[in-house]
Amino acid sequence: MDCLKGLVGIVKNPPTSFPIGVDIQSSLGLYVWNLVGSCLLADADSSNGVDPATYWAPLIDAYEAAMLQLPAEIIGFIGGRVQNRFSSFSRMIGEIDSTTIVSVSGSTAGIEFRTNVLKGGSLVIDRLGLLLNANVDALPVTVRKNGVPIRVWTLDVAMLDSASYDVTPLKLETDGSTYSITYPLLGGYYPRNNQLSCNCGNKDYNLNLVLATPLRSINGNLAHGLLLHIYSECDFTGLVCDLLANNQYTAAIGYMLYYKTGLNVIDQLENGQLSPYTQIREGELEAKKAEWTAKMSEYITWLTQNWSGNIPDQRCYLCQPGLTMHRGTLTL
Repeated sequence: MDCLKGLVGIVKNPPTSFPIGVDIQSSLGLYVWNLVGSCLLADADSSNGVDPATYWAPLIDAYEAAMLQLPAEIIGFIGGRVQNRFSSFSRMIGEIDSTTIVSVSGSTAGIEFRTNVLKGGSLVIDRLGLLLNANVDALPVTVRKNGVPIRVWTLDVAMLDSASYDVTPLKLETDGSTYSITYPLLGGYYPRNNQLSCNCGNKDYNLNLVLATPLRSINGNLAHGLLLHIYSECDFTGLVCDLLANNQYTAAIGYMLYYKTGLNVIDQLENGQLSPYTQIREGELEAKKAEWTAKMSEYITWLTQNWSGNIPDQRCYLCQPGLTMHRGTLTL
């Protein structure tokens, strides 16, 4: 997770063997080499003649893995106090009923919509169909984000086929972007006049929380033959980046990243994944593992108990109402 970069570094004064271009800075003055170096007896300055990439890569991998693992672990503890801003949904856009064709001006048909800014959210398209008045082979359907193509699906369309078909899923981030889904009209075929939605049973409610314009107000509520199966996602792990606006939360997360990297190194050592040129100080591993696990627990417990529950606007998640909040301080 990019927002965690720079909290913890790898080595403060990199030796000549350290790979060029790897981020080593730490805003908190925490460097994982200070934590794990005593476990690794090979000479860091010369790497015992080993290629620097071979020597340092496992430690860098442990650090980068920790940046991916830590957000999920934090959300595992405080995520019970967070909820989706809109209920998750899975549905079709585009009704299968139609009575005639749509006369479209220009050489393309389709829809365009803009999302609200809901950081961490996305709409995923995983099935696609087209209601046309003729058979069309290898018809390209293009998805654009702010005018830039991001995916092209090619469909063999059968006349009046109301089915939808699996496509490689495409995630549309709810970041205020404008998305268009279009196909060319070049061969005398036309789309059927199916609606985007009937809104039966108010089924558009949660989708409309995501869209800048209500679904039935888009394109005159005409789907231009498109049949799209979509589902919503909301990734709570972005909350970890939000927490970094608070200095004490930042320090706690930095220490968790520090010790998580150390624990990843121990896992590598115990599984024999480090370079054969790296020696192991056998007697210390279990003690260090217990110590660093306890440190991780200390900081995650503090964060869980003292998080204020404040979440910035324009997120796909919010704090569950009515939960007791805890406040306190921690000497770091």
